[in-house]
Amino acid sequence: MLSKSLMAAGNVDKAWNLNNAAYLGEPQGWYTYEVPNWQSQSGLYLKPDGTGMYTIQNPVGTTDHVINEYSLSTPWDVTTATYVNSSPNLYSIDSAPAGLFFQPDGTRVFFTGDINDDVFSLPLTTPWDITTVNTASVTSRALNTTSPRSLFFSPDGLYMFVVSNSPAQIERYALSTAWNIGTTGLPQTFSTTGQTGYPYGVTLTPDGTSMYVLGSDGGVYRVYQYTLSTAWSLSSVTYVQNRQVTFAIQGSFPWGVAWNDDGTRLYVSGYYNVSQLSASTPYSVTSIPGTDYFPTTKYYATQEERNPNAIAFRPDGLRMYIVGFIADRVYEYTITTAWQVQYPGIYSLTNKSINDPNTTGLFFSPDGLKMYTIGTSFDSVHEYTLSTAWSVSTASLTRSQSVQLQTTSPYGLCFSPDGTKMYHTGSIVNNGIYEYTLSTAWNISTLTYIQNFQTSARGSYSTGVQFNPDGYTMYVQMGDTNKAIDQYTLSTAWDISTATYSGKSLVTGRQDASTRNFAFKPDGLSLFTVGAYYSAVFTYDFV
Repeated sequence: MLSKSLMAAGNVDKAWNLNNAAYLGEPQGWYTYEVPNWQSQSGLYLKPDGTGMYTIQNPVGTTDHVINEYSLSTPWDVTTATYVNSSPNLYSIDSAPAGLFFQPDGTRVFFTGDINDDVFSLPLTTPWDITTVNTASVTSRALNTTSPRSLFFSPDGLYMFVVSNSPAQIERYALSTAWNIGTTGLPQTFSTTGQTGYPYGVTLTPDGTSMYVLGSDGGVYRVYQYTLSTAWSLSSVTYVQNRQVTFAIQGSFPWGVAWNDDGTRLYVSGYYNVSQLSASTPYSVTSIPGTDYFPTTKYYATQEERNPNAIAFRPDGLRMYIVGFIADRVYEYTITTAWQVQYPGIYSLTNKSINDPNTTGLFFSPDGLKMYTIGTSFDSVHEYTLSTAWSVSTASLTRSQSVQLQTTSPYGLCFSPDGTKMYHTGSIVNNGIYEYTLSTAWNISTLTYIQNFQTSARGSYSTGVQFNPDGYTMYVQMGDTNKAIDQYTLSTAWDISTATYSGKSLVTGRQDASTRNFAFKPDGLSLFTVGAYYSAVFTYDFV
């Protein structure tokens, strides 16, 4: 975090402005391209000259499975990627396409299918133009695996490598005729279980003497590097080293891995993004700036709550509170150094069972003597009295109030500082922000519903809401759609009917693809998010 002296020296004007928020826990020298509209994807291929990139659009639950083509205005720089076109639908060939590769002249594309356990080959009428893929001329070859993932060919087209997820191994097929998948025999195999039981991506150096496997190790994503004493032969593989790349993957799984033409950039892809990482030593994964699994700007709550939905802090930053779907409890943490949410220095102090097993929001009164939760089990807000301020172990349920007439999926919760206004979101049904008045401050039995503000123009699944101290700025967490916190301006304080989108947003999906809620530091110079994908708290500073 920034020092107090820096904040005092001129950062005050940056407070509460999402355009100034930055996550400072990322390694240097890496960049990411986020898939438009957060369409889930698999596969990854970059053209030999670096001017084009291809992924497979593979959304779960739909039949829209196509190869997407992107142009890179600066070769090998994914931050300059622009969507160009899509191929004809591959669904009739295989409803779960996975790995992706092209013949170097762009006249043929190959992909693996997780349903038929085959590799498929399709010609392109115009080289590299994905719209000219001829699905009627497809050929296929049955694979030895029951769960094929990524795909790679040697430059001469005489060797094909396929990632097998079951069993966990790399398979190498020799082709008697270059690029003709119908001329392969039985595969040579190499088990990856010594490093990862869940391999997803594979790539090799142009000379075939080094191999790289992208895999999962207990929810941590790594690229494993191997040497091949005999080029292209899996019988000569020796494990060398690995680099953790969890920070570069968005979504449920890693998918693709590739190098640029000189080995100074490594590319990894997840469900929702493609990231490029700089290597100071060509083709060496340990020369890529990395990060520990527990960097200093985040805290993993997996031991307490594996699906956290809301977060709150004591005003001095020495206590943190988390609730979620799994544990049915509110957890209280001690923070050794105020607002430093990191390992070491933070630990679970105590917890308290709460009334809703699916709690989605959490809020405390300024004096810490009242705690409020909201959840989807009863579609109600619950008020607790704490006999000792900020100590959740002393909480007792005072009353509950239904909000079901407004929405059947309430998320997020906040109050105005005087306790006479309450707000929550509707995440799935009746998506938006809901405003209430309390005729008796902090007493939810005196709630009166006033109005709602729809956020559907900015996407679906709103899961968190907060205001700045004067009530003229509102912040809304959008969940599984645009994965960002949006900033709104209110012409009348605390009146959501006067809200307009400011054009300012903070994309949180880059850190956690399932960000659920957030909390501000009282001075507005730090923001903390909590999400269900990594079960982690991320810190953003306003710089």
